[in-house]
Amino acid sequence: MFENILDLIMTDLFCHYFLDTAKDLFFSGNVQTTTIAVAVAASLCCSILSAVIHFVRRKHPDNTDLDDTSVFSCNLQGLAACADEENDNTLATKPRQRRKDRHSFPEYIETEVPCVRYGVNVTTQKNIAGKACLFVTFHVCCFDKSVCPLHFEETLELRNGIKKQKETEINLSYYGISKCPDRLCFAGHQLTLLNLSNNSLRHLPPEFSCLRGLQELLLKNNFFKTIPESVISLKSLKLLNLRGNCLQTLPDSVGSLFELQYLDLSLNKLTSLPEAIGQLAHLEILVIQSNQLKTLPGSMAKLMCLQVLDISTNLFSQLPGTICQLFRLRQLSAISCQLTSLPKSLSQCSNLQVLTLSKNRLKALPGQLSHLHKLCELDVCSNKLNYLPATLLESNIQVFSISGNPFLTQESDLNEKIVKTTEDNFPSLLELTARFIVKEKIGNTVALPVMLQDMLGRPDCCTRCGDPVFTYFLSNMTVKVVGQHSIPCPFYSQLCSPHLKKQCRLMP
Repeated sequence: MFENILDLIMTDLFCHYFLDTAKDLFFSGNVQTTTIAVAVAASLCCSILSAVIHFVRRKHPDNTDLDDTSVFSCNLQGLAACADEENDNTLATKPRQRRKDRHSFPEYIETEVPCVRYGVNVTTQKNIAGKACLFVTFHVCCFDKSVCPLHFEETLELRNGIKKQKETEINLSYYGISKCPDRLCFAGHQLTLLNLSNNSLRHLPPEFSCLRGLQELLLKNNFFKTIPESVISLKSLKLLNLRGNCLQTLPDSVGSLFELQYLDLSLNKLTSLPEAIGQLAHLEILVIQSNQLKTLPGSMAKLMCLQVLDISTNLFSQLPGTICQLFRLRQLSAISCQLTSLPKSLSQCSNLQVLTLSKNRLKALPGQLSHLHKLCELDVCSNKLNYLPATLLESNIQVFSISGNPFLTQESDLNEKIVKTTEDNFPSLLELTARFIVKEKIGNTVALPVMLQDMLGRPDCCTRCGDPVFTYFLSNMTVKVVGQHSIPCPFYSQLCSPHLKKQCRLMP
C-alpha cells in the first residue's frame, strides 16, 4: 500500500513540475529558450526516472509484488533488470578474461629446428616447426593445450590459496614399461630427476630431448645397446646411470655432455671406450666395472677432475698407464682384473687414498707405493703375494687387507730369500754398467756382450731408493703382524749399496 501511494505522489509531482515548466518556457514564444528548456527538462526527467527505478528495485528485487497501478514502473524496472543482468555478466566475465590473459600461450618464434614429428612445413616448404606443431625441440615443445596441457601455463592458485608445486622428480622404476610414455617427454624444463630403471626400455623417442632441465637420469637395468641420441642432447645432465644394460659401444657424441659429473656404465658388454670420453672435463666418478675392457683410451688422462675410478671385473692384465696421470684420483678399485703387476708410475697419483686390488694375480708390489703419502687403505686380498715391500712400513696406511695370500711364514722359506753380498766390498764393473744402462734407458743392447745382455734380462730394484740392482745387493726379511685380522706378514727389503757406510737415500 505504501508503495502505491508513493508512486501516485511521485507521478503527481512530475505532472505539476512539467506543466509549470511548460507554461513558462515552452510557450514563451522564443525558439532558443524553448530548445534549452526541452533539453534541461529531459535531463531532469531522466534523473528522476533513474531514482524511481532504483528505489523500486530495492523494494521489489524479484518483480513479484507489483500491481497493475504501476505498469509503467514495471516496464522500467524490467529494462533496468536487463541492464543490470548484462552488467553482472560483464563483471562475471572479467575475472575469466584476466585468467585467460595470465595463461596465454607463449609468443611463437620461428626457429631453424626440424620438426621431429611432422617434417617439412607444407606452406613454407621449410623444415621448421609450425605454430600447430606439438614436438618442437627448441625453446618450447607444444602450443595446443587440448593435446598437451603440461607445457601450457596452469594457474598456480588453488581454491584454498595454496600454490601448486611443479614436479621436479619423476620415478617410473619397476613399472615394466617397454616404451617411454609420450607425455613424459613434455614434462617441462623444471624436471631435474627422472628414474626409468628396472624396465624393458630399448629406445627413447627424439622428443625426449625436450627435457632440457634434466640433471639426473637413471636408466639402469634396461635393454639399451647404445646411448640414445636424445640423451646426448641433454646438455644439463650431471648424472647418467646406465648400469645393467646391453651397451656394446659408446658414441663419440658422449663427449658433448660437458656438465656430466657421474657416469655409471657397469654390467654391460663394452670392449672399448671412445677417445671422446676425455672431453668430460667435469667428470668426478666413473664406474666401468663388469665389462670386457682390455685397455683404456689415452684421452682419459685429460679427466683432471676424476676422483673415483672403478675398473673392476675387466680383462686388464696390467694397470693402464693412463690411470697414473690422474693426479686428483682419490679412490681406485681394480678387483678381479687378472693383474700380474703394478706400474711404478702409480706413485704419481699423489692424492690416492683408497687402493683396492683384491682377487688378482699380483706376485709383488712396487716399493714406490710408499710415495702415496695420503694412502690410508690398501686391499690386496686373494692375490699371489709372498711378501710385501718393507717401505710400506714407513707409509701412512691405516687399514691393511692382506688375507688370502701365500705369504712366506716358515723360517726355511725366509732364509732362501736372504741374499748375502759377495766378498767384494764394491759392486763389479759389470754390475755398474748394467745399472747405468737401465737408468739411462738405453734401448739398443744388441752389440753388448752376451753376459751383460743376460744380466739386463733379470733386473730388480732397490726397495729403498728404486735404483736398479742385479747381483750386488743386501736383502732382508722381517715378519710383522699387520692387517685387520692380525695376520703375520713378511716384509722384504733389498738395498743397492751395502758397501756404503750410509745406506742409499729413501725414495722421495
